[in-house]
Amino acid sequence: MSRRSDSKSPLSDRAKSPSKNTPVTPTKKINKISVSDKGFSIGDITKRDTSPASPSRNGITRSHWKQSQSQSQITCKICGKRLNVKNGIVNCRKCGDLFCNDHTHYRVKLRNPVGDERIPQYESSKDGVWCRCCETCFEQSRVTEVNIRDRTKEFITKRQEQLDLNKLHRTKVQRNFIRLANLMVEKKSSQPKSILSLFQNVDDDEKSITGANWAMDSNVTNCTICFTKFNFLIRKHHCRLCGEIVCDDSNGVRRNCSMHVPLSVFVERLPNLNYSTKFKDEFDLRDDELRFRCCVICKNSLLHDWKRDYDSSDFHYEEIFALYEGMLVKKQYIEKMMPVHEGGTSTEDEAKMGHKLTMSLKDLENSILYFKKKFFYKEKETLLVREEYQQYNRIVLNIYQGMGTFLHDNLVQFKAISDRNRPQELTPPKEDNEPMVPRLTKKQIRELREQLMVLNEQKFLVENQIQQFTKDRKFDELDSLITNKEEISDTISQLEEELGEFGF
Repeated sequence: MSRRSDSKSPLSDRAKSPSKNTPVTPTKKINKISVSDKGFSIGDITKRDTSPASPSRNGITRSHWKQSQSQSQITCKICGKRLNVKNGIVNCRKCGDLFCNDHTHYRVKLRNPVGDERIPQYESSKDGVWCRCCETCFEQSRVTEVNIRDRTKEFITKRQEQLDLNKLHRTKVQRNFIRLANLMVEKKSSQPKSILSLFQNVDDDEKSITGANWAMDSNVTNCTICFTKFNFLIRKHHCRLCGEIVCDDSNGVRRNCSMHVPLSVFVERLPNLNYSTKFKDEFDLRDDELRFRCCVICKNSLLHDWKRDYDSSDFHYEEIFALYEGMLVKKQYIEKMMPVHEGGTSTEDEAKMGHKLTMSLKDLENSILYFKKKFFYKEKETLLVREEYQQYNRIVLNIYQGMGTFLHDNLVQFKAISDRNRPQELTPPKEDNEPMVPRLTKKQIRELREQLMVLNEQKFLVENQIQQFTKDRKFDELDSLITNKEEISDTISQLEEELGEFGF
């Protein structure tokens, strides 16, 4: 009996366990409808936490959801349909209001509220969760979202670390150069001249300058700067200042990797280094026989301070920024006085301030025109930087364009303020028996003349901009400029008619 039971047990277990090919019937989901005097509600029979404070299955809170039991007649906020089992009763996961099925076929990425936030917020990053929402919330989510992360401090820290490393490298290269220069002069005085000295191998004294940084020939197969593989024609060379193995590229075929330079070239540019007494007494700058191998990285590091001082003493550089500083002073004065002129308290103050601003704008315009004449020339109606200032091409262009834009904007603002504060004509009507009297006073004539002069300058600038935009094919901006030019022309005609014989 026991054997039979044992023999049947595997079969019975196999019969109880479903096979892999047998389809599994899904569990049925049964909804429960609760009807009351106030309305009805729909829910699952399965036991789960449906309280408003509990989060949904995707982790987004439901504390802001509106409950259907709290209202007698529920309607969709968008279409006004009555919400029931047929039309659907759906909470928007974003705003929490109740909507029908037709207006909740949308999905957005949300995150739970943080701090004082009461409802979930949009989150377009990978941390957001896709949730069902209403049509209104979906349209609001389509607005461009700007995520700002200020990495200024991180950038400053990284930049400072790199600057410290570069400074440390320059210090090491400078120290090795001083030791190498002293060693070369000492060897020259102690060893006789010989042609075979050019083919001698590097001795231990030169290797000791870089110490452990002297690279081994067997460990390097490519140039450390241009990464060219060494062969019979491209030979290995050691830089005497850093010890790295580089190729010989004195003609700049690849990257000017290294060159055999005279010692006098560096000493002439770096005369104030801490050389030895023997070096100062015996070395001659005219001596070109003392040469050493130097890579381009060490050359740039060694001459870093010299290049900075040489560039700062450039005459063109000083000339450009001398004119720019003069224009900058005028610009700051205009920026300071324009608000004062706009909020003038009396007619006399407005007239004085208007006259000062007119002269300042005129001075700035003259400075810009002089700057243009000094650094630019025209070739086939195209404005180009002169050849001697090509090194500062971008600087000159930025200064000219920036100052021209500033002048144009302030002329427009000054015109608007002048139009608003223009004096009204209060002269009484004339009678036939009374003699003719001038309708404008001297003060009014002076103010109108100043406005006329400013408008003529503004018209000139707008015409130049129209020509420039036409050449650059920026047709989208031409309409506004042409309209502005027509308005200025109409205003000029009105002023000239008002001035009459007192015009220019």
